[in-house]
Amino acid sequence: MFAVRPPSTFENFTQTRRFDALDGLRTVSILLVLVYHSGDAMWLPLQGYLGVLMFFVISGFIITTLLLREHDADGRVSIKAFYLRRAFRILPLYYLVFVTYLLLMQVTHDESLRGPFLRNIGYYLTYNNEFAGPSAFTHTWSLAVEEKFYLVWPLLAFGLVTWRRRRIALAAALFGGFLLLGLVPETSPVGWLTYFSRYSPIMGGCLVALVMHQRRGFDWVRRVATSPLGPVLVVASAVLWGMQDHNPFGVRSALNGLVLVAAFPVMILTRPAVALLATRPMVHLGTRSYAFYLLYPLTIRAGDLVLPPGGGVGQVLVRLVVMVIIGAVAAEALHWFYEKPLIGIGRRLAKRVQQHDLAAAAAGPGVGVAVPVSAAPRPGAPELPGDVVNSQA
Repeated sequence: MFAVRPPSTFENFTQTRRFDALDGLRTVSILLVLVYHSGDAMWLPLQGYLGVLMFFVISGFIITTLLLREHDADGRVSIKAFYLRRAFRILPLYYLVFVTYLLLMQVTHDESLRGPFLRNIGYYLTYNNEFAGPSAFTHTWSLAVEEKFYLVWPLLAFGLVTWRRRRIALAAALFGGFLLLGLVPETSPVGWLTYFSRYSPIMGGCLVALVMHQRRGFDWVRRVATSPLGPVLVVASAVLWGMQDHNPFGVRSALNGLVLVAAFPVMILTRPAVALLATRPMVHLGTRSYAFYLLYPLTIRAGDLVLPPGGGVGQVLVRLVVMVIIGAVAAEALHWFYEKPLIGIGRRLAKRVQQHDLAAAAAGPGVGVAVPVSAAPRPGAPELPGDVVNSQA
């Protein structure tokens, strides 16, 4: 079932296997990042950082929804299967692009590019990109933040007995805590704590998913999203969007994370937003957004060869179209010849692990590696395979 229309009931929501509006929102996010870094001054007010925050909210929502629905379908969550799917989804393409950058650095005569890249190579190899200094690969810092989320959140919320029945409280506490850490002065002795404010939009997405997975929570969120308050939240996002340069990094991350999380349900539950975001071109590019994001600095360089930055509005718009076409073609090729086959391998391996875990659990306690969440699936829960909700998180 494809959500080309917003789910109007809790039953619609739980049966929806793909939210097209989320893919459209990914397209908006990657275009914000692209134009902000394109070198054309006309786009600077768009603040590409907001695109990264959108990715974070989407990731938290999708990953949590996937885990909740696996629980509904199987009565348990296989953490090992989750890690397998994520590893085959994220790592192969990342390291392929990394090697591409590495090769380009070896042939370039520009030491200002090669030197910083090689000095930070240890961070890039270990997915600690957010701690690296400026270089041609610095844009991948957000992927490293997400990867740490993928490692910790499923185990914390679905693997530890203490938190299995308190996930909403856990997500709310972490979301609020990360927001508050964004208010710590970066120049103070504990200014390093502002690093964790980057996780506030991700945890906000997790919290939205947990709330909407319950009937009362979904009904409440939908009423708010479709009320006059919904457009107000979107406008508030736009206002904070324009204020980003006037706030310290942690503060702006916290503020934008808070409002984006509040406005996020508007994007998937209201007809105008879904009608705009779920158009075929928006959805299609959104499903290739990971490759597009990894490649966008190279896309900009290629655009420079066709048309240099600057010039009038017409040249800026043509240059944008050229860059989008170049990035989309490259992402499409990677999707069909590299990403999709490897994602398929990961899903098949994860499916075997899930089947083994279920068989082991049926054989008796203490056998198998699945994380039991409840004794049986929720009555009437959809039988959903592995990655069912916009797996391009």
